[in-house]
Amino acid sequence: MFEQVLQVNCHTLANDGVGNFVSSFASILGEHGIPNKLLGNFIDRQSDFDMKNWANVDAIRNYATAKTLVVFHFAFQTPLCKVISALNCPKVILYHNITPPCFSKSPNARLDTIESFQQMLYMASYFPYAWGVSEYNCSQLREIGYARTRVVNYPCDFGKLSEIKPSDKIAKKDGAKNILFVGRIAPNKRQKDAIKAFYYYRKINPCSELTLVGSYEGESKRELEQLSAELGVPVNIPGKIPLDELAAHYKNADLFLCMSEHEGFCIPLIEAMFFGVPVLAFQSSAVTETVGNAGIIFKQKSFSHVAHLMDAILSDATLQGKMKIAGRERALCYSKEIVSEKIRSAIEDYAVELGI
Repeated sequence: MFEQVLQVNCHTLANDGVGNFVSSFASILGEHGIPNKLLGNFIDRQSDFDMKNWANVDAIRNYATAKTLVVFHFAFQTPLCKVISALNCPKVILYHNITPPCFSKSPNARLDTIESFQQMLYMASYFPYAWGVSEYNCSQLREIGYARTRVVNYPCDFGKLSEIKPSDKIAKKDGAKNILFVGRIAPNKRQKDAIKAFYYYRKINPCSELTLVGSYEGESKRELEQLSAELGVPVNIPGKIPLDELAAHYKNADLFLCMSEHEGFCIPLIEAMFFGVPVLAFQSSAVTETVGNAGIIFKQKSFSHVAHLMDAILSDATLQGKMKIAGRERALCYSKEIVSEKIRSAIEDYAVELGI
């Protein structure tokens, strides 16, 4: 077995998908008695990660040995690309996905995304093994030259989610149907499409509300507000919110509507299903894989048709009950306990293969 596992993540942030994965991964390794450390250029002190097990990546050659496994988290271009590629020790890349450049709003963002894909291509010859947080990600890895891949899903800590007390500041209007989407406001998430579908649904049921939770930059929130004003439908856009308020929105939601056109995994889908919120989602990228048979997936974006699908779910209590049960079962497939065994197995299998 490997003597230790080194996670490498350039910037580890608090309440961030990759950052939370890094923390959960470290916890899982510790529970299995595997010594581990995180190395990078920056770590947010508000993150859940134990700072005693973090070190600046400049020191990586002091830790990496022939019996060390380096797990390189990759989701965006980084100067660490060539540094980690040059290490002469067992290593795997853990791919969290890159949003395609067609969804970039500015030339600079598009160039950064292109550079990210170029780095992925460069590293293919240096990493004999690659993991993806979904089969969709693994298929992308194979397309760009990674011959051997393995799915290592995001480990969801439902125990932690269950402990969150929903904020009493988020009240549900009597009789209203609450439609929710959670995700940073970005072109690939297609919040504008959610507003358009809601416009048609509100014609069916005026006593309804749409909430779009997620961080935003620049003019992105104003653009959504402008669209909702043009269509004459009220939309709640609270931005990035504390976990207790997020839990309250999940608790109050009657439907989770995902119009996103690109997801490498989509953690909010899992959270919604765990909280018992029926999921209606557009078929794209990893969305279908993540939802499985626990939600309703549609293939075409006819907004009036989507509105009728929303109504079909929200007006059928029996269907909602079945979707809640199926969703909960699906979410538990991604529990930390189940994913923990997959991670342990992936590491042990690689060590046996290398004779370590």
